Amino acid sequence: MSNLKVTFCGAARTVTGSLYQLEYTDSNNKPFKFIIDAGMFQVGARSSLYRINSYLVFDPKTIDAMILTHGHLDHCGRIPYLFKMGMDCPIYCTDATSDIAEVVMRDAARMQKDDEGRLPQEYLDMDYFQKEQYKKKFVEGEGEQSQLETIQQKFVEGDGYLKLYSDENVTSAVSKFEKHEYHRKFKIHPEIEVEFYDAGHIIGSAYVVLNFLAHDKRVVFSGDLGNLDKPIIEDPEVPPVISNLAAVFTETTYGNKIHGQKQPKLKLQEAINPIIENGGKVLIPSFSVERAQEVIYFLYELMEEKKIPYIPVYLDSPMATRVVEIVKQYENLYDNEMEKKSHMKRNPFNWSNLKVLESKGESMSINGNRKPMIIIAGSGMMTGGRILKHVSMHAHNPGDLLMFCGYQADGTLGRKIMDGATEIEIDGRVMEFLMQKVNITEFSAHADRLTLEKWIKDMYNGTDNTTLFLMHGEADAVNFYQEVINKDIPNIKTYWPKFAETVEIF
Repeated sequence: MSNLKVTFCGAARTVTGSLYQLEYTDSNNKPFKFIIDAGMFQVGARSSLYRINSYLVFDPKTIDAMILTHGHLDHCGRIPYLFKMGMDCPIYCTDATSDIAEVVMRDAARMQKDDEGRLPQEYLDMDYFQKEQYKKKFVEGEGEQSQLETIQQKFVEGDGYLKLYSDENVTSAVSKFEKHEYHRKFKIHPEIEVEFYDAGHIIGSAYVVLNFLAHDKRVVFSGDLGNLDKPIIEDPEVPPVISNLAAVFTETTYGNKIHGQKQPKLKLQEAINPIIENGGKVLIPSFSVERAQEVIYFLYELMEEKKIPYIPVYLDSPMATRVVEIVKQYENLYDNEMEKKSHMKRNPFNWSNLKVLESKGESMSINGNRKPMIIIAGSGMMTGGRILKHVSMHAHNPGDLLMFCGYQADGTLGRKIMDGATEIEIDGRVMEFLMQKVNITEFSAHADRLTLEKWIKDMYNGTDNTTLFLMHGEADAVNFYQEVINKDIPNIKTYWPKFAETVEIF
């Protein structure tokens, strides 16, 4: 008897590290193993990078196929590591996702510090199964503790860094991309049909509908669903009503929040003007994929409409610059307003006031200039990137503004600052933090509670015995959203899975 099981290998009781491992036993009683996403856990301490992200609960060599929802690091960042550990299978995604993911993975390979000598050589020499046995004892008895806390506290191999993968591993992964358009059904197995829908999160992002033909049952994975009324790309696509819906795996990042009623463009204007009027600078830690481009879009409009002063805007992120070039290639995925701008030769990414900083020397040179300016630099949660140097140079200045434009995960420097830290540490140096700060949550690329709930209601036929798995959320967000769903859609069962837990779907 054929069946489907899923093991939760990431984004379970935490926000990042998305990875599902599915095992389907087909009508011939043969197993078919595939994964959906393979994201990196994004944590504040770089020394934890390897210890957290190298922990796997399956052998990558056994995987027959992979589906990638989109190109953000927390969904694609572990793919090259899986190839390093022996995975060799097709990766199904959209065209734009393949381009974005390659940029993201190559940047991740470059950012990792290669210092393998600090870890025990006996561990480095182990094969996959030996490593798994070695590590298992460090994650037993975790109780209600999150997987990140458990592994970080108990799985200690040394105080150094270990490089997860190399650029060569990225090349191996990229060679396996198989690209598919939205609404064009394809098969990853004779009994499994796949269809991508536009998730409206970043360019090329998709939510995934799996049709298990031998059972006439369907399973949906949201990936990350986008916010409404975002610039550049379309809103999340309204799903069709799906019959025989066995399970939905949904993100819950903002399951307890409704995004502010003010548009991000207006919030930008209100935050920037007082700083510039008093001669200050605005520093924007920004995710290189989607967020940097969105911020540029609104700054362009605000200055063209004379709603904020015309001052230099510096994009200090080589990765974000590469993503801009990719976004310019996919005009077919633009929303109506962006499409009109592009046709009128008013594409914000060709803006003459936008200064792209290529070298580290150029990056450092602008810090000595006290004239008002806006600096956009990665990373968005301040876990690395050039933004750290800029903040270290301006942390003491109460006239400057640090402007966050989205979610700050627990444990990151961005979260510590937003939680009120008055002292911060950058590159081993402790400093007083006196800058003004603001987080414009309206910039979020993630759907809020109302949008998430509508998405579920649109696809659910009201009678199926469907389980809603709550993923990508911290406890407060998940618990609140779970109560909302149990009240508003009583026929759906909700479940909040644990890391490494296996559940039978049918």
